[in-house]
Amino acid sequence: MITEFTDEVLHGIKCDSKSSRNKSFVEAQMQSEPYKIYHRGIQSKRYKTQEIQTDWLHQDEELNNTDNKNDSKTQRTKETKLINFLKRIEPIMTKEIQNNITSKAFKRLESRKIFNRVDALEKYLLILDKAKEDKLSVTGLSWNSTGALLAISYGSICHTDWCTHVGYAALWNVTSSTLESNNPKHKYTTNSCLMCIKCHPTIPSLLAGGTYTGNVVIWDLSRGNDYMLTNTEGTTEIGHKDCINQIEWISNYLQSDFQSLNLNNMKNIHIKSYRLLTAGSDGRIICWQIDLHPPEKINCIKIFQIRNKDQTSLPMYSYSNSLNHSTLRSNLSDLNNERSVNITCLSISKNNPDKFIVGTEVGGLLICEMDSVNWDTNHQESVNEYKQSPVKFSLARQVGPIYSVDWSAFHHNLILSCGLNQGVQIFNVLQKSPLININPSEGLISGAKFSPHYPNIFICITEFNQILIYDLADDDSDGEMQIQMTTMEDVDREYNYQPTLMHTLTSVIDNTNQGSLITVEFNHKSSRLLATGSTDGNTYIWDLGTLINELSPKIT
Repeated sequence: MITEFTDEVLHGIKCDSKSSRNKSFVEAQMQSEPYKIYHRGIQSKRYKTQEIQTDWLHQDEELNNTDNKNDSKTQRTKETKLINFLKRIEPIMTKEIQNNITSKAFKRLESRKIFNRVDALEKYLLILDKAKEDKLSVTGLSWNSTGALLAISYGSICHTDWCTHVGYAALWNVTSSTLESNNPKHKYTTNSCLMCIKCHPTIPSLLAGGTYTGNVVIWDLSRGNDYMLTNTEGTTEIGHKDCINQIEWISNYLQSDFQSLNLNNMKNIHIKSYRLLTAGSDGRIICWQIDLHPPEKINCIKIFQIRNKDQTSLPMYSYSNSLNHSTLRSNLSDLNNERSVNITCLSISKNNPDKFIVGTEVGGLLICEMDSVNWDTNHQESVNEYKQSPVKFSLARQVGPIYSVDWSAFHHNLILSCGLNQGVQIFNVLQKSPLININPSEGLISGAKFSPHYPNIFICITEFNQILIYDLADDDSDGEMQIQMTTMEDVDREYNYQPTLMHTLTSVIDNTNQGSLITVEFNHKSSRLLATGSTDGNTYIWDLGTLINELSPKIT
């Protein structure tokens, strides 16, 4: 059966709303109170001038003197009274003058007057044109053992990828009368940025540097054109895996070595071998020995490793010790404790080369020792070797990276540090917390150094290109320093005074300087010379003149 289909159109259905609500609008205005202005006047108080005479005169005598100015008798009377006045006042004045000679109230008055003179002069502005073109910073400064040559390393401090730059080492003779500020006496190149440099403390021709790729480079200036003595390129399996941030020469025979030497061995000391200590971003501290006997080579003697667990915890995280950690969190904590930390700076004790202090990127200040190093055997690295930590004591941890550390040459236990927390701390190695905290208002402190010539002087450099000169001597100490902490009995001693900011130096040669000072170095031979380096590749040589030694206590 077939059914026929047809199209049909259905009309739409319209449903209207029965709601009768309509929107209503109201216009409104608002007027603030009109301004009212009141005029008030004020008049200063009336002032009255009163004169006073030190020597009392009777009213009748005063009138008589006024009426008889030309009388010779009156003049003689005045002279007699003046003499009597001087006789009466002289013993009192003499006594006070004698008291003032020994008084401490005027102790700093003459020093500050001297200090306000323009005694510090900016002698030279040293620029390496090639480094300036490549926009490299001054990464390190070092004076050679004679105090005449200044070695400068150049590299970039803004790496975001592999280092593709060429590093430079340049040396200027700042004592030469023919010095050219843009033409160094020696210039060398490296395959990557040169991040640190150090002259040998006794051999003026030896120079060592560390690169961004972890290579150690040694130059010998006494060998004619064959300047590069040796480097560790290609031996990274027993060297640094990352950037070398600090390099230091070590005394050939440490305190621990002398204990094992007898008279016969002392006669056979090899003068053709030298020692280095390097610290890098991989957390490694490596002891090197340079053999100058042909063929010259550099040997890795010992590798130390700094780990996160070597540092004390930050105060803000101390509460976490009381929490119940899960197994996963505990495992993560263990992994974090074994993680290596970036070493940003290092300083060896001037009185005991076995000891040194390192600063880390996460605020750690660690006292280390290298007494376990056997300098007679080379290091043989294995895959599963657990590298020893040199840390013996950890100072109070700071917030942010440590930029600079320095060990005092005059006080065995005194350490100076600065970092991102915008302050300078002075520590005693026997005490975890700092002795003195200094927070200058001049800005971020990027470097700090003790003076190698005066025990009470240290300097700081700021991000605004200022040099701050501080005096550690207490106002009540008659020029003698009060920080003489060498025993555990003095550990809890606190100091309630702040070092005196004696002077602030700023550059007058380069007013267009756009960089910031990041490194500073005293000349160990001359107390007059000081060098600073900036992020824009400029190096400034300062002649302090008599600025410091007139303020420093006499050294006996």
